[in-house]
Amino acid sequence: MENALISLILIGLILFSVLSITQVSITSEDALLTSWRDMEALSEERARTDPEWVSASTSPSGSSINVVLHNGGATRLADFDEWDVVVQYYTTSNTYYIRYLTYTDSTPGSNEWTVSGIYSDYSSATPEYYEPDVLNPGEDVVLNLSLSPPTDPAGTKMVIIAVANGVTVEGVFSN
Repeated sequence: MENALISLILIGLILFSVLSITQVSITSEDALLTSWRDMEALSEERARTDPEWVSASTSPSGSSINVVLHNGGATRLADFDEWDVVVQYYTTSNTYYIRYLTYTDSTPGSNEWTVSGIYSDYSSATPEYYEPDVLNPGEDVVLNLSLSPPTDPAGTKMVIIAVANGVTVEGVFSN
């Protein structure tokens, strides 16, 4: 009788352990599957994202740069506050700077940038007509970058822009 009671307790303990391990395994597998699907969705979005460098120009004072990008992909781009903008340049005194610029909705201050405008066609100055403040496929955006200290207007500059999903575009230019 004593052995039967001990055997029942041990069988119950073994069943509880096996079921607990199975529960943890299934929960872990579900979390892994969810992560994999999220990663796959982001990868597909990145594959459909194609910001293209159109042009850039520096103001005569060197304190601002206008960059024109074209959305050549199939993904609509927004959330400008989640974009990253980095500028590498030399000043007139030949000092080298790398600046990370922060986004602002208003007129940019020192080392800030903003969206000056979104156009259906920048070359003909046709403003966007669908979904204001969203860079849809085929549209152009003008970014105004404010630098401090100012760049050498005639010097070579490099601008790197990463959109919200991590796709980057860069351009090297001089006026």
